[in-house]
Amino acid sequence: MADAPGPAPARPVVLVDGVERYKANPIIRFLLDEATAGRQCDLNRIWTSGFSRADLQEFYQLIGYSVSGYGDVFSSLDDEGTLP
Repeated sequence: MADAPGPAPARPVVLVDGVERYKANPIIRFLLDEATAGRQCDLNRIWTSGFSRADLQEFYQLIGYSVSGYGDVFSSLDDEGTLP
């Protein structure tokens, strides 16, 4: 199913050191920092790095994770966001 062209999704805007910026996704920022430092990263490392459930959910959507796989992963989490 192809996406219909349309406006880009709106991201929240935050003020950082007097500059309006789009709110960063902490996982994307982490991956950029790791790559800049020449380090590799995988989903297991991301899961054990203390990111919030909301950030993990957004990341999985952004990388195009399958809808059924997403449901499997996030329905098995407890309220704290940890896997059983």
